[in-house]
Amino acid sequence: MKYFGLWLLIGVISWWWGLPADAGGQGFLFWRGQGIQLTGWLMMSLMALLVLMAARPRWLEQRLGGLDHLYLLHKWSGISTGVLAIVHWALTKSPRWLVDLGLLQLGGRPPRVGGDAWRGLAKSFGEWAFYGMLLLVIISLVRALPYGRFRLIHKAAALLVTLAAVHSLYLLQPSLRWSLFGWQVQLSCVLAAVIGLACLF
Repeated sequence: MKYFGLWLLIGVISWWWGLPADAGGQGFLFWRGQGIQLTGWLMMSLMALLVLMAARPRWLEQRLGGLDHLYLLHKWSGISTGVLAIVHWALTKSPRWLVDLGLLQLGGRPPRVGGDAWRGLAKSFGEWAFYGMLLLVIISLVRALPYGRFRLIHKAAALLVTLAAVHSLYLLQPSLRWSLFGWQVQLSCVLAAVIGLACLF
């Protein structure tokens, strides 16, 4: 786990290092965008770890000190992912809420030349993954299903992780895509999707 912790530390540092020099003077919308990117990457990193633990490779079980430790880490990683998902979702919705409350004024959006159907699909993938993962976290916490059935339903998490990976890859800000942080985001997405698909078959 120390390697995973180091991975997260490097990611947060590279995200911070990549901020523009005038970041301190930026407003709410700038930091909202940064928060969306950061929480999205943290979620994908945790999801990659979750699907890896769900596969229960023997080498990982041994490194974590046995199956009980693996289950405990899987539980808290899932809870952390759920919390980050709620923060990520709230950040995406926050401008509309603040406008409705009269706390934020937004100018008109510049017209887009041509539609981007893939962008809309990527956003839908993210919403499906969010609601699906949140449902799985709730079910696991309240233990609403017997272990045998929940184990089968839990396989759906692998598909949700793949949807989240596509969502994150497509909606990553172009200015971040080829930075160190951007490379970490893309690597986390690819790893999560590959492991998730491997768990499906």
